[in-house]
Amino acid sequence: MGLLHAEEAQQETPVLTKALRDTIQERLKLARRYSINVRTTDFNLARRHINRVLQISDSLHLENADYFAAAGDVEDLAFNFERNKPASGGKMDEATALAAAKQCYRYYQKAYDLYQADAKEYGKYGEKQQSRLSQTAMHYYLLTNGFQVNAGQSFKRGDLSTTLDEFRMTFDGSRSQFLRNAYRSDAKRFSGFETFLADSTQNRALYNCATVSSALGMLDQSLIYYDSLKVRGYDPEKVFRNTVAIYSSRKDTVMLITELMSAIETLPRDTWFQRNLLQIYLDRKNWHDAEAVADRCISVDSTDAHTISVRGQLYEIRGDVENALAQYLRSYDLDSTQAKVCSYIGRIHYNRAVELKARLYNLRQFKQMDSELQPIYSMALPWYERAYQYDTMHQDKTIAVAIREILYSRFTQTRCPNRAELIAQYNEVSRAYGFVEFGR
Repeated sequence: MGLLHAEEAQQETPVLTKALRDTIQERLKLARRYSINVRTTDFNLARRHINRVLQISDSLHLENADYFAAAGDVEDLAFNFERNKPASGGKMDEATALAAAKQCYRYYQKAYDLYQADAKEYGKYGEKQQSRLSQTAMHYYLLTNGFQVNAGQSFKRGDLSTTLDEFRMTFDGSRSQFLRNAYRSDAKRFSGFETFLADSTQNRALYNCATVSSALGMLDQSLIYYDSLKVRGYDPEKVFRNTVAIYSSRKDTVMLITELMSAIETLPRDTWFQRNLLQIYLDRKNWHDAEAVADRCISVDSTDAHTISVRGQLYEIRGDVENALAQYLRSYDLDSTQAKVCSYIGRIHYNRAVELKARLYNLRQFKQMDSELQPIYSMALPWYERAYQYDTMHQDKTIAVAIREILYSRFTQTRCPNRAELIAQYNEVSRAYGFVEFGR
């Protein structure tokens, strides 16, 4: 039984028979005929034959350098045929020419690698082929600006997958031994390649790979590209902002915090990352770490009104009202249009009135209640009125609650000289925040 299975397995293994060898040779001849014979030129048919050769080779687990070189030759001829159309009154199709240049490059690179990997098998012929292929490939690389021209066309078509592939070719080509050998063989002729050896060109190619990968939803791949850019020291602010956006979109708070901390270490003077980390700690009610980040952010930028107001909130959470008020006033001085800060300052005074009112009520000192509360209300009301002015979307209902309470305490007094005016103000605020008006 075991012998039978062995025989079946042996029968399933593809074999390069004479018939297949003849088929390959015939297909190669046909591909060449449809590429170089003026009367029968048909590159689509030539490609069909050469693709069949490559399919047979692949099914037999063969990797023959000559077959890939022949495939590249077809694309090389296709490119030149397209480029020479205007000379005979025709019109060149740039997209078709660029596609042929790109495919020729790829076939030649594969053939080059195979010739080099088995130098003994291919001998002197292989060495000559390597030189020819690498120099022609270099020509196409420079002609297409490292296939960035192809990438631009693919991007315009909305083909992001191909765009990514072509930007990757830009980067890989700049680092490939394949092209570097061609450059060394004729540095003067291929002097344009020096541009692609520069870090700035390679970094831009990698950055394009990262952004296109992200647009395709390939976030893990995008992060790998961004990590490479970090190592290369490319525009850390831009890179970190993009990686932060990726982790944020994933709602991966752990990695988001790690990334923000790494960004802060790399860019200690950039408060954008510090403010984002601060917001995460606030959302998680991690007051201790939030205080540390807020202090660091303020030390870098003492004019950051928002962070200063957040520091005030953190003081207030700890019960340190005096320091909280000092921070709110400092923030207000830097930006007087902050509805929340105005509300926070008003709240500190208003809460003092609330505490005093409760204390007097418990002591049953009703007669002096109004006389002691009104001075504190007078400190709170202007801040709430400013908050009301800047809270144009009327989202903070605590503003309305406080204003209504203060105004009510005034116009319900026996002798109120401006009662109608106070009631009108009371009703205006009530309408704005959806509360019931007085007298309704």
